[in-house]
Amino acid sequence: MAFTLRLNPTQERALDRLAKHHGVSKNEAARRAIMLAATHGTSHPRLVKAATERVLKRDAQLLERLGDG
Repeated sequence: MAFTLRLNPTQERALDRLAKHHGVSKNEAARRAIMLAATHGTSHPRLVKAATERVLKRDAQLLERLGDG
């Protein structure tokens, strides 16, 4: 379902930074943020856990190599 998301300038800049940081479109960054909030809530420990899980999954090979050193 398509819809228009109206953002103020501060929110627009934050979304732009988020999208650039993750190398995705603004639409994808917004979708991910929505799903993260819906799945993990907004409590800090849940957000930290979700971020940690993403990093561990993304960088598994690197972390394994570092552990072998």
